Amino acid sequence: MNRSLLIFLLFFLFLPKMSVGAQDINEVKVSLQIPVGFEGGTAEVSPNSTVSGEIMVELLSRHEISGRIVVTVTNGTLLSPPSYRFTLKVRRDLRAFPIKISVGRSPCLVVVRCESFGSIVEKREVLIPKGSWDIDLDLRIPTDTLGRTDPRTEPNTVIVRSSLTPTFVRMITGEGRSSAHPDLLTMACVKVEGQGVYTLIVLIEDEKGETLPISTSSLEAKEAKSDHGVITLENVIGGEKNIFPIFTPISPERLAGSYRMKVLVYPAGSSKPVLVKTFPLRIISTKGSVLILSMFAGGVALPVFLIVTSYYLRRRSMGDVLLCSLMGCLIFSIVFVPGQLVWGIASVLGPFDWLITGLVYDVFLYMLYVVAVSLRPRFGTLTMVMFSKWIMYSFFFGRLSIISVFWLATSSLFFEPLLYLAGVTSRGVITRPRILVSFVPAAVVDKYVDLILYAALYRLYYAGWYVAMYSLGNALYTIPGLLAGIWLSTYVRGVAHE
Repeated sequence: MNRSLLIFLLFFLFLPKMSVGAQDINEVKVSLQIPVGFEGGTAEVSPNSTVSGEIMVELLSRHEISGRIVVTVTNGTLLSPPSYRFTLKVRRDLRAFPIKISVGRSPCLVVVRCESFGSIVEKREVLIPKGSWDIDLDLRIPTDTLGRTDPRTEPNTVIVRSSLTPTFVRMITGEGRSSAHPDLLTMACVKVEGQGVYTLIVLIEDEKGETLPISTSSLEAKEAKSDHGVITLENVIGGEKNIFPIFTPISPERLAGSYRMKVLVYPAGSSKPVLVKTFPLRIISTKGSVLILSMFAGGVALPVFLIVTSYYLRRRSMGDVLLCSLMGCLIFSIVFVPGQLVWGIASVLGPFDWLITGLVYDVFLYMLYVVAVSLRPRFGTLTMVMFSKWIMYSFFFGRLSIISVFWLATSSLFFEPLLYLAGVTSRGVITRPRILVSFVPAAVVDKYVDLILYAALYRLYYAGWYVAMYSLGNALYTIPGLLAGIWLSTYVRGVAHE
């Protein structure tokens, strides 16, 4: 940058405004905004770019005034008309005129001269090309309406909403017919790390380089149809979060695949970006997995659960049924009632809340499971205990839902066969190796399927590390509970007859 040239331009910038008489102050107000919205004397712009701005003339007096605006540019190229004529008829009458300038790598002086009835008002601004911009960009997708992300979910992965959700899936999740915009893809949050005001261009490209039509306006609004193409975010202030929706006229289910989300950062009013950043984006449809998991839970696990329950009620004595019911009520009182309080406290840990909730929902729960199986080592005992616990939990806390029935059925399906094959319920052999071999693998699979079923039905996509940590971590918590249950069962069996 030529230092002497810059000093020369700044000298002319701060020269007193030329005026004849006092009429210029009282009758006409002139403002020069390059870029639009910026009026500060100097502005940093991209080198070798085109800068757009606006000239505004406002009438302050009560009588009609006509005049002319003349624009001169030093060390730059004026791309808009060099002069404009205007007529202002009433007080507060306002006229705006566009101005466009091509700048190089040296400071550019812009002078706007307003002449009306012998008075002259001048406005000056220096455009300083800045070769290096110390900025960065942070993009988060998907987010909620406050720009927050769920740390458990996979970043840059969007689960699309099914355009036609089957009735039975809405019954499972408890959701009514969606009143949201069907063309809403997701919410996103972008933040420019640095000082200044910027304009952002956001676009999504597929693997072939073709641009996906997107917009921040719903296609349901007729006037928004022509807006789909790219997303333009104006007046983005550095250091502040900007949250925006992404709509697409294409059916979201047809968009499943891998994409690139490109963000171009422009200084406000400049035509040349100073930062271009690309982020990977995956769009996933869970419609197929929802159908498969729902069919498995409702068509396989639930019938097996009903068969096991009816078999136990027919073949076992009333005393066995009552014992299972009492154990279910005991689990509800010792595990789930205090567990609700623990769950609220553990929520501060975010994705690691299971470190606290596991102490209650896994250690104590599986300790009592082992005690119940030890008292009645028969096929179906654990299912009846789970059923009794589910009845108490669902009606006491008002959590009765089809998805909770599916969780109950899948748990029974995983635990009962392993307990039978290990000889615990088939031969009544209660030993540490048999209890661990039957309960721990079933707990891992049960935790995994419960989490995946929940995620699929509610359109979530948990990160792989979280799924593994949640399934294995909670299953490991069952080990001390199982060992404690074996130790406790020896004393309980001794007094069970009483």
